[in-house]
Amino acid sequence: MDRLSRRQNGILVIIASVWMAGLACAPYQNATVVPPDSVLAPPAPPVLPTQPAPQAQPLLPGPAVVGPTPSLEPTAPIYREIPSPMRLQDRVAIIVQPEESISPVRSEVILVASVLGSDGYLRTNEPVHWHLDPNGVGQIVDVCPGTFVDWLVGDFTRPRKVSNHYAVTSTSRRYLLLTRGTVNPEDDISILAGQTWISVSSAVEGTSIVTAFAPGVRDWTRRTQTARVHWVDAQWTFPSPAIVPAGSRHQLVTTVTRQSDQAPRVGWLVRYQVRSGPPAGFLPGGEAVAEVATNEAGQAIVEILEQQPVAGTTTIGMELIKPDTLDSSGRPLVVGRGTTHITWSSPGLTLRKSAPANVPVGGRIEYRIEIANPGDLPAADVTVIDSLPAGISFSKSSPEPSENLSAQREVRWKLGTLAAGESRAVILECTAERPGRIENTVIATGHGGLQARSSAVTEVGAPSLQVRVKGPRSASLNDTVRFAIELTNGGTQPLPGLVLRARFDRGLRHVAAPSPIERDLGKTLQPGQTEQVGVEFQAVEKGEQCVVIEVLSEGVVLASDRQCVQVMDTLPLEGAPSETQRGTRPTEPSPFPGVSPVRSQLQLRVLGPETARVGEMIEFVIDLTNPGPGSVENIQLTCRIEPPLQPRFASGGFEPRRAGEVAAPFVWRRESIPANQTVQYRLQCTAVHQAPQACLTVEVTTGEGARLLEKKCVSVLAAEKEPPGTVSGMPSGRPPSPSLRDTLPSRRELEEQTPAAGASSGRLQLTIASTRKEIRVGQTCTVVLRVAGTGVTPERDVQVTVRLPPELQRVKFGTLGPPGAEDPIFEDSLVRFPPLPELAVGASGEYRVVVLGVKPGEAQVRAEVVSRESPGPISATTSILVTEGS
Repeated sequence: MDRLSRRQNGILVIIASVWMAGLACAPYQNATVVPPDSVLAPPAPPVLPTQPAPQAQPLLPGPAVVGPTPSLEPTAPIYREIPSPMRLQDRVAIIVQPEESISPVRSEVILVASVLGSDGYLRTNEPVHWHLDPNGVGQIVDVCPGTFVDWLVGDFTRPRKVSNHYAVTSTSRRYLLLTRGTVNPEDDISILAGQTWISVSSAVEGTSIVTAFAPGVRDWTRRTQTARVHWVDAQWTFPSPAIVPAGSRHQLVTTVTRQSDQAPRVGWLVRYQVRSGPPAGFLPGGEAVAEVATNEAGQAIVEILEQQPVAGTTTIGMELIKPDTLDSSGRPLVVGRGTTHITWSSPGLTLRKSAPANVPVGGRIEYRIEIANPGDLPAADVTVIDSLPAGISFSKSSPEPSENLSAQREVRWKLGTLAAGESRAVILECTAERPGRIENTVIATGHGGLQARSSAVTEVGAPSLQVRVKGPRSASLNDTVRFAIELTNGGTQPLPGLVLRARFDRGLRHVAAPSPIERDLGKTLQPGQTEQVGVEFQAVEKGEQCVVIEVLSEGVVLASDRQCVQVMDTLPLEGAPSETQRGTRPTEPSPFPGVSPVRSQLQLRVLGPETARVGEMIEFVIDLTNPGPGSVENIQLTCRIEPPLQPRFASGGFEPRRAGEVAAPFVWRRESIPANQTVQYRLQCTAVHQAPQACLTVEVTTGEGARLLEKKCVSVLAAEKEPPGTVSGMPSGRPPSPSLRDTLPSRRELEEQTPAAGASSGRLQLTIASTRKEIRVGQTCTVVLRVAGTGVTPERDVQVTVRLPPELQRVKFGTLGPPGAEDPIFEDSLVRFPPLPELAVGASGEYRVVVLGVKPGEAQVRAEVVSRESPGPISATTSILVTEGS
């Protein structure tokens, strides 16, 4: 190795000698020797024929030149510019990060330098000299190492630590990741190609001033940059959030001690500042900002007083300031910041009333009245009063009213005391008696002057429904008689929930049931819309036989029509076989009682596995094809799932389902399917226990009255030793971006994830699950939450909070809310997601929190969600087992 070094040094000496010789042999014309204490004047510029030669000026002020002035040609200057003129390959700046930082004593800080080229790209193999001011504290610990490849490309810098205050490095040719030798990914630092680094440390308090110098940078004003590291020996605890009575005072205490020996730090300043919330001030003067020094116990104590006794939350920002220390801008050095919240508690009342937007005359109006106490104290003597306007009448309510004053058209419910955060609901049913706009207002009152008010508006329309029944005028005995029913909504209001009722004479027989028979229309008849259905009978008696079709809404007959047929006793021709003799296929049962089946041109196919195990994801694929020739209109597809199957994911566009109704069918509606097109739906389920057969029934109906029915069954077997789980109802819905690839659950994690837990308030539904049931210390996994709006109106200001136990630590990288949401806020063991402005009915938002196992034990992760309409928190918990690392 010494022989190689001597050979390399010899080569460098030879190259330097040849270069110096070249300089020494450079030709100069009419050179003149100038004394060393004199200054050469620059050569005069060439004189133009039309102008006199300008007077030459010296470069620097100094003594006059001794001896004759040299006569040099303009093309052969005797000086060289330092630095030389700008070239494309020149380096333009050095950048050091972080420029200023605060770190605990005895820790190690990484300083990263980047050399920037004139084209905006970083430059590799650029030497950087590091100088640590000896008048400060600290020392250089480690430097960026070089590689043998650097020598091959002509970089002879030889990175090294020369002393505790001086080091030389070279910008790297490759990407590096400094892990610090720990399992915590949060302290990793990435070093890009074109960057270099050193680490510094200090055992005592003070400031380390490090200057980085890049000799390859042309601009002298940008070839050095200074970084400052402030070392502190302190640890502190800011005040925790508190709940206190409104209008009272509360004491805030910040404790500051040495990190090394836990001794109190005296004289440090804590700045408290009121940032938002109900008006409050610090005593004694009521100012919004207060600076307090720590006492002999290391405590900075201040009292805050709410100016008016109102409910709300005051946010207080805190800054810890080290005395007699300034930062690089000359301001007092802030070594720590924090935020706390004071919730001023008091009872409150909120009221919300909802009702259908449109009903016909005689229809039922269902009002839902939601009363809640968003305060932190009980609300006593709560009474709800509904004064019924003209045009509606009371039918019933749940719970029963405490008072029903018919003369005053007033209904009262005495609810008593509502606990803090409690909410209740009252269902009121009324009958619409006349058309028009009906506005119904409800008032809630409570002890201490509490009051809330809410209204709901319903348009009551006069129905204009026409029904026409068409059929043959005559038929033979035992013939099949078919009647066509045509419904038309000639009004201005939609007609939902229509029911068809057929009353027929005994001479007509229906295959399903005797007279009368009923069926739901199955859709809302929009203004101007016409719908056609059919019904078939067998003529069993001679004479005039009639059928009456009635259309009902909420039990009220809106329209009716009557059609009759004359049944005659006619015999088949001699020798002709009868219908039974010809083997006529018996009429199939009607898809709905009272309506005959109509053959459809649609083709239905349901695909799925034959067997599955408990806990596995089972996917059903439903293909609905129209082979032509024409388009099929008004299609409804209904999927009914039998236990033990539970739905997990379904194709979009299905009608909203109430929260908690696991057995409720999935219903999709389409206006049409053009000829030669196929529409596909997917439904994913899991089986919760064994079963010899679990089936999915798919039913398709069309506007022509056609019906298709197909059933697909699967045999559910016992689970394996470690059954794969799934996140209930949580399809991702967003493609993983490259920066999040390491934080999204892998296939193996999906197989190890915990079953989802959930909670619902009737308006909001919260589900939570972890991508892994068990992790080791140092491993990460993702907690996935989904918040869905299950009410009848949108939810506003939806806020999600996740609380982590001591066994887990949050990881910022990969923790995110729904697309477009702001970044979450991290406060110790809490992860707060900024409020979602609005969550539409049936919509949902997905939240992900990446956690790191730091301590063995059973970790319980708790999530809470609140909104303006649902102030009482909804919470759900998932469990993660953290084991010792191996």
